[in-house]
Amino acid sequence: MVEGAPLLREYRVKNLIEGSNPSLSASQAMYVPDTPILLPEVSSLTRSSAALAAIFGSRPPVPAPQRQALCTQMNISTGLVGPTQVLARAGRYFVCGLWCAVLAAGMIAAGKTQAQSYPEKAIRFIVPYPPGGTTDLLARTLAQRLNAAWQQAVVVENRAGAGGAIGTEVVAKAPPDGYTIVLTSISHATAAGFFQKLPYNLLSDLQAVCLIATQPNALVVHPSLPARSLKDFIALARARPGQLTFSSSGNGTVQHLMGALLMSLARIDMVHVPYKGTAPALTELISGQVSVGFQPVINAVPNAKAGRLRMLAVTGPKRSVAALDVPTVMEAGLPQYNVVAWYGVHAPVRAPKAVVDALNREMNRALAAPEISDRLSSQGLEPAGYTPEQFGAFVKSEVARWSKLIRESGIKPE
Repeated sequence: MVEGAPLLREYRVKNLIEGSNPSLSASQAMYVPDTPILLPEVSSLTRSSAALAAIFGSRPPVPAPQRQALCTQMNISTGLVGPTQVLARAGRYFVCGLWCAVLAAGMIAAGKTQAQSYPEKAIRFIVPYPPGGTTDLLARTLAQRLNAAWQQAVVVENRAGAGGAIGTEVVAKAPPDGYTIVLTSISHATAAGFFQKLPYNLLSDLQAVCLIATQPNALVVHPSLPARSLKDFIALARARPGQLTFSSSGNGTVQHLMGALLMSLARIDMVHVPYKGTAPALTELISGQVSVGFQPVINAVPNAKAGRLRMLAVTGPKRSVAALDVPTVMEAGLPQYNVVAWYGVHAPVRAPKAVVDALNREMNRALAAPEISDRLSSQGLEPAGYTPEQFGAFVKSEVARWSKLIRESGIKPE
């Protein structure tokens, strides 16, 4: 036995293996750990390398004939007569398991320590879109709150391009330490099904941190269209297949998919007219160049009050506080239609769970603050606040949902 190992107790072999191998003499001794072990139980020790280590690693060494007999008793090849060889086969699982336990304990302890000290330096908050939009507003609102809470700089960095892919890739390939995060949106989920090749994978390269906010949208029509309810609109569209047009902010965008989903569930046919952004899509709808559109409620309400548009339904699961008299699409006759734009935060996939949890807790605290809630509400946003696990499951379901619709509708990049 190696120096420093537990003391061993000597047992006589004769009484232990009598009847199993008469060729061994009573003078031949075996060594086992201090816990008494009967030889009929030795066969079970093939699963316990700790016991094998005591038997085959003892000093003075067990004589070769006895060692061979023990090998036979434990169903170990008699060719393995050396302690090193036996331990190599029988002990590898124990050693690997022991090391895994040690490493796991170390990782847990390190994670707790890291979470307690996090953040120790500035955090990069990537916005993969240009300044001035909803995502930029959300990131800067959160960054200001996190900065005050942690007394560490949270630096918002706009890395626009390729529909959000450039900035998102930066975070996907960043060190997984929680010091680089990205503001994501429903567009990330739709892009996963729309583009065959992206420089990142939303589900495997990024870790969900927190759902920040949702944004209800509304189905709106030009006032010249003879439809004052969703039921009227569906009947009109069925009577005029392929004649009604609907606008969107671009091919494959959320507004495009909202229209595609409506056509699928209502069994109607409309012509999609894509524009380069939400603003021109709204302008063309107001001018009557297109018949139908999907707009954020914050855009739809003032135009409806001014008589420039007519709101038929809200796309989300509940009525908007800004337009309580407008029913949801679900209430109006399509119970499977439930779409909200959403915004969240992701980190690199291997970011420590303790750090992800710390980010999530502080973000939820920020979203619960009245001044933050009021600021988001003024922009037509509703504060959310999922756990990382809830948000991760939600994103996974969104990717599956939109990918299925895109595939079945035959929507492809231009």
